[in-house]
Amino acid sequence: MKFKIYSDNGSAITSVKEWRLLAPPMNPDLHWKDYHSAKELAKSIFEHDTLGPKIYSILQRFEFPIPDVLNGTPEHATTLPWGNNGDRKHDLFLKDASSSLFIGIEAKADEPFDKAVKVKRRYSQSNADGGKNMSVRLDGIIDYLYEGNPPDNKEELMYQLISATTGTILEASSNNIKHACIIFLVFDSDRLSRARKKRNEVSWITFCNSLGISCNGDIISRYGVECLIVKDSISLP
Repeated sequence: MKFKIYSDNGSAITSVKEWRLLAPPMNPDLHWKDYHSAKELAKSIFEHDTLGPKIYSILQRFEFPIPDVLNGTPEHATTLPWGNNGDRKHDLFLKDASSSLFIGIEAKADEPFDKAVKVKRRYSQSNADGGKNMSVRLDGIIDYLYEGNPPDNKEELMYQLISATTGTILEASSNNIKHACIIFLVFDSDRLSRARKKRNEVSWITFCNSLGISCNGDIISRYGVECLIVKDSISLP
């Protein structure tokens, strides 16, 4: 499996250095470091050649289409049609040459999956609108992902898990793509906090249970899209 990586303006990215220059994450001085997820994602393509085999094994395991080449855009923006809080950015968004498969990658070390829905609501109350816009966004995401039947513990769900999954399905559905995959990819090392890893695993289990899917990965059908949802890891050298 090969990758062709481009910035959002179409410039080719052929190295970790170019990724940092042409498609940096938010606050790159803070996040672009070894053993941090943003840089390790770039290294998994251009230095270690670990991302391709990982994606291949995931797609093969769930009998999804396996392309020879994937075109990718770091920090790809998906417009969420609820509220006015800006676009939702994927760490890396991939599609095959025929656009028959979309893959969203959310890279992770031991940082949390953002904040719980209830915390996002609470923090937004200090905004000029008293949090109304954020609530529209949160409620829209939850209503879309759970097809109008949200779980009782919806306020406990972590924002990154629900927004990344929703964004991937939206991208596929709006482009009439039948197969999509969202991969929450952990770059694992001895440097990670065991307590934080355990916290993230609890968040993941809660999310999977809310959808009624296996924590080992599973497929949901939404709006004409078969979406594979999976968390996996790459061990760092």
